[in-house]
Amino acid sequence: MPQEPATSSLYVGAIKAGSGVVISPTSGTGIVTISVGGSEAPTTIVGGATPFPITGQAAANATAAGGAVNVTGAAGGATSGAGGAVGVAGGAGTAGNSTGGVASLTGGAGQGTAAGATASVTGGASGAGATGNGGPATVAGGAALSTNGAGGAASVAGGAGAGTGNGGAASVSGGASGGGATGNGGAASVAGGAATSTNGNGGAASVTGGQGKGTGTGAIASVVGGQGGTSAGGVGGQAQITGGAAGAGSNANGGDVVLAGGALDGTGIGGNVVNRGTVSIVHQVAAANHNTAVTLAVADLLGGIITSTPGAAINLQLPLASALDTAIPNSVANDAFDFSVISLAGSTNLPTITTNTGWTLVGAMTFTAVAGNAGRFRAQKTGAGAWTLFRLA
Repeated sequence: MPQEPATSSLYVGAIKAGSGVVISPTSGTGIVTISVGGSEAPTTIVGGATPFPITGQAAANATAAGGAVNVTGAAGGATSGAGGAVGVAGGAGTAGNSTGGVASLTGGAGQGTAAGATASVTGGASGAGATGNGGPATVAGGAALSTNGAGGAASVAGGAGAGTGNGGAASVSGGASGGGATGNGGAASVAGGAATSTNGNGGAASVTGGQGKGTGTGAIASVVGGQGGTSAGGVGGQAQITGGAAGAGSNANGGDVVLAGGALDGTGIGGNVVNRGTVSIVHQVAAANHNTAVTLAVADLLGGIITSTPGAAINLQLPLASALDTAIPNSVANDAFDFSVISLAGSTNLPTITTNTGWTLVGAMTFTAVAGNAGRFRAQKTGAGAWTLFRLA
């Protein structure tokens, strides 16, 4: 093996596997340094037909740790120079339809009962000044450059268990706040990708519990608000599920929030939607009021409460069933909603609910001559442009 030169000039440029050049740690230090004389060009290490490994030195004895390998960009200039970047990238395919090389970051394997080592991707720490922010850590699938190619998936997955072992957790967590009085924890976000084509759809964002096997139960998929602080008055955070907003200026509908129990199989029972809150709170718009004969608007029914104090007997005609389809475009057969009509006259001057195209009426649609007599109704969709109105009370 040749003697290490006094300078690094012999090592500038490309060092290719099989070239006969061997760079070894300086005796007793365990450190390998490959550098260039100036800042104009980087040093390149190029593998040949076989892999070109960069490996820490083997442990010196049975209890010693293996030598670490660090790849670090050089520090920036003393005034405002940025630190040097470190890139890990699979090699590009070069001919025909050849595939690019894999880029992998993997913690070291454990032996026996020892755990495997952590593989970590962490944004850089901020400077020590008053307002420096930590750097982001990004895991992103590769972009498609072909005409209609799909972007690459980005996956965060816990490791698989073996035997009776549990699978590893996959966690996405916002960063902890600073220790000062008002620092906030960082948000953790799971978002489907935005569409950039003319009329493309945004990508779905999904949180799904793991599938059971055999007689095992599928795991819970949980959205939980953050725990409040432990001091007096610390309030727990809300857990919110919100449909997507319509595009600004589009006059389009907002997205629905759909809660559905899991689908049954065979003779099984479908999953329920269970509300175990102490109080259920709904948003109630102003009640509609009609004292003369009228065809009710869809908004009157969907508002939930209609009042009437007529001076004579009147008919309150239902809107066209097809108008409900238009107002609730994502409704399907057997979807239903409730509303109430309150008669305030206290005489024979009473309202009566009457039909319209597409409706089937079940139960009494008139009211008694008692002030405050209320009727509770349920409207159920039975098909396209077809609804049934049931008198419940």
